Amino acid sequence: MEEMSQINLEHSQQVEEDFPTPIMDRYYFQGGNNALATMVNLTQCEFKMVWAIVESVLVSAWTLGRGRKSPVSAKDALFMTLAVLKHYNAWDKHALDFGTKAPTFEKMAQRVLDLVEPVLF
Repeated sequence: MEEMSQINLEHSQQVEEDFPTPIMDRYYFQGGNNALATMVNLTQCEFKMVWAIVESVLVSAWTLGRGRKSPVSAKDALFMTLAVLKHYNAWDKHALDFGTKAPTFEKMAQRVLDLVEPVLF
């Protein structure tokens, strides 16, 4: 039994390392769960539950293809999209908050919504 729990722990650590989230981590390290709740109305644990539901769809689509890879991870893209849904502002404002250009940010958020819509609804 201990061996199985150790394998599960190693796998969960490996999965966490596979998806770096510098954008989400920046907010979490600044204010913990309160900062995440302010941004997306979810704690880190709640966000992980949502991520578990949409992970397979987002990761497979995010890593598909031979072209240039997105500098934003799929998990960070979901975080940023949820922030857009909570704080309805102009694309320019959100893009500035996350350090991207507005057209790129808008396209990324729309892509995330298109991918997760069939899974969540």
